[in-house]
Amino acid sequence: MWAVLRCRGSDGVAALIEGLADAARDLAHGLGAMPRLEVLNDVVFTQVCVALPTDGETRALADALRSDGVAFASTSRWRDREVLRFSVSNAGTDAEAVRVTLAAVEAALPAASVPAP
Repeated sequence: MWAVLRCRGSDGVAALIEGLADAARDLAHGLGAMPRLEVLNDVVFTQVCVALPTDGETRALADALRSDGVAFASTSRWRDREVLRFSVSNAGTDAEAVRVTLAAVEAALPAASVPAP
């Protein structure tokens, strides 16, 4: 933490955190507009949890994203449901990174229509 504060200063750290939170909200907005994809959490910081109607479809989407290699969301369980968790925590995450991630998810969605075993 000392190194980040030394390098960016308190205003720079605040701007970094706000930028990451803004990117997470933009990501959630774009994901929520996609068919059958539901944003499950209130995005108040940098985590976005989404799911498709079934756990198998959600896992299939995760597998398709991993195979593509453009965007990554880890699988997890939340409220007894399989979810994809996007963690917006890289200082380089900007509007272009959000756009690329949304495009990758949109491209991977058809693969999720057939649930993974």
